[in-house]
Amino acid sequence: MQPIDLNSAAKLLDFSGGDDSLKSLGQLQLKGAVALQNMLVNPEVGMGYLADEVGMGKTYIALGLVAMMRYFNPGYRVLYICPSRNVQEKWYGRELPNFIRTNVLTRNFKIRTPYGESGTPSISCANIDELIHATTTGYYGDVFVRMSSFSMAMGDDDDGLEKHLRALREHVPTSVIGKGGRGKDEVKKAYARALNYLLPTFDLVVIDEAHNFKHSFESSARNRALSRILGFNDEPGENYRRRVNSALLLSATPFDVNPVHLYNQLNLVGKAHLLPEQEHWHDHGQLKEAMARFMVRRLNELPIQGKRHTRNMYRREWRKGERAEIGFDSDEHKLITALVQKHVGDVLNKKGGNPSFQLGLLASFESYAQTTRSGPVEFDGEKLPDTHRDAQDRHLIAAIRESYVVDEKFGKSLPHPKMDQVSREAAGLALDSGRKQLIFVRRVKSVSELKQKLDDEYDDWMRRHIDNFLAGGTEQLIFMERVWAVYYEARKRRDDDVSGGEADAATAGDDEKRLPPKNDTIFNWFFRGEMPVELERALPAQMRRWVTPEAVKKSLTSRNNANILLFEFNWAAWVAESLFNRTLEGLIDDLGRKRVLDVLSSAPAVPEDDTLSLFLSVQQAFLAEVVKQKQGMPGVAELAAYLQSLIRQGNYRLREPRNLLQLLASQTLFSHLQEANLAKFCFDSTAKLSEAL
Repeated sequence: MQPIDLNSAAKLLDFSGGDDSLKSLGQLQLKGAVALQNMLVNPEVGMGYLADEVGMGKTYIALGLVAMMRYFNPGYRVLYICPSRNVQEKWYGRELPNFIRTNVLTRNFKIRTPYGESGTPSISCANIDELIHATTTGYYGDVFVRMSSFSMAMGDDDDGLEKHLRALREHVPTSVIGKGGRGKDEVKKAYARALNYLLPTFDLVVIDEAHNFKHSFESSARNRALSRILGFNDEPGENYRRRVNSALLLSATPFDVNPVHLYNQLNLVGKAHLLPEQEHWHDHGQLKEAMARFMVRRLNELPIQGKRHTRNMYRREWRKGERAEIGFDSDEHKLITALVQKHVGDVLNKKGGNPSFQLGLLASFESYAQTTRSGPVEFDGEKLPDTHRDAQDRHLIAAIRESYVVDEKFGKSLPHPKMDQVSREAAGLALDSGRKQLIFVRRVKSVSELKQKLDDEYDDWMRRHIDNFLAGGTEQLIFMERVWAVYYEARKRRDDDVSGGEADAATAGDDEKRLPPKNDTIFNWFFRGEMPVELERALPAQMRRWVTPEAVKKSLTSRNNANILLFEFNWAAWVAESLFNRTLEGLIDDLGRKRVLDVLSSAPAVPEDDTLSLFLSVQQAFLAEVVKQKQGMPGVAELAAYLQSLIRQGNYRLREPRNLLQLLASQTLFSHLQEANLAKFCFDSTAKLSEAL
């Protein structure tokens, strides 16, 4: 197959999918696919490594490369190795059909049918058994499998291992399995021989997130097994067949600092010789020149003020130094970390200990919250096989955590250097500076633990704020001291629910559904909902006279309470200022004070205990009088009619002139905003309303 050029490739593929806004990115993707095709067909290279940054469409570029290769060779067969189940489903179920339908221009059945479907049969295999069945009983041009399938988890008992061998004998000759020992390692090797024997030869293997294979054959059983299956493990006495002709590796991070990680990935597909000898790796120029033969690497750019910026130009990243280092800033951090290390070491030093750090201690570098009551550890939504032994240290860490949080009743989560520093910095930016942040975590359990730590930071911030606000108010401070003491006891029993709880909104005059206190923050426990029972019991009689947040909240929706007017709009005052450029008092004088009092005293009768209807009735009567005396104001007449519809009918009228004028001029939140000339900023529709009226 010959190298393809950009013009020819553009007749086969349109990475923009006809979207003009994606033309620039589409052209970049096309260039990447063409460069990789040229590398694959070069007999001295025979592979490609796509190392574009995240978000540049590596999946589509890989599919575009396969489409170009298949155009010239319709029988082109590809094995896709995906890092997890959900990524595998994305490749097979979404990206492949979408790409064929939207981005492939040719419709000659080689790549795409006239109906927008793939011209090549494909299959997604959940495990090794399905892979064997699919490749030995039919033809599939695209075969998708996930990385965990090559881990080959097996038990240690002889019966179980013999069962695996019997299953192999049904598919391959005994000469392939071999007559070696029957230990677990030998059975795994027999499995690899069988798969290498059974699999067809693929023209290309595509390995997504290839950095997952950065370890050597000696340190990774999975990498060792896959290298045998693909036929690239040159073990003495073995004769594996090469099952892939070329390889395409995908990763935004081919290696971090040590080039040996890249070497191990290339070695997996028999291409380690493309790198210079290890003694020359320190020569960055020579290393870069070697990588340029097989690697495509572009940086994501953002246009800012007419100039294109790469990631390193618009963001700061700390990988070393004071900003990147996590220190032990308290004796608790030192003590807890040392205790965890000691207990883990004791277990691993025992005979038969299982040093599975990746599931226990090191995974807990983010969170200690994986408890003994939790289910099996999952990664990317996949449970580990039943035969896989979980890390023994996980339960030790859980026991230490339970002892600290529950048994000793400290109430706060277990001290953790990294999580504590993250929560402290995040809380400072959010609470003191009002800055939003986005925090990525690796483990689901880290979310609830990080929330708990942020809740603790919020409580500390709230206490400082309240203490400062109440400075000098001895009785109020004593009252809040009691509230805090009872809350801290309640907080020790908080759950892992990250939601704040929800309440149904009530209409004015109706009681809201009771919202039980939630003991995750002082606000959710004391300020927002009903009075906590334990607090009510703990308060002495003289403190129960204080108005509670629950009582204030209820007063805002109770029609017989003056507080219900807080969020009402004083239409009379607003009309006076907006339409007549007068104060309310000035407009009353213009209309005639005696006449206004007569009108207000004759306002529609309302229920005696209905403060809201009484307020609306005098507002409506005043606006009706404005319409009567000021000709040509149909908008105000319509407003008065609307207020009339909100008034509850009754038999009570307010007669005292002074009270009538006070009620008409009631101060609300909107009145204060208007006086401070802030209403137009908070409610930008007021200008339009004024014009309409």
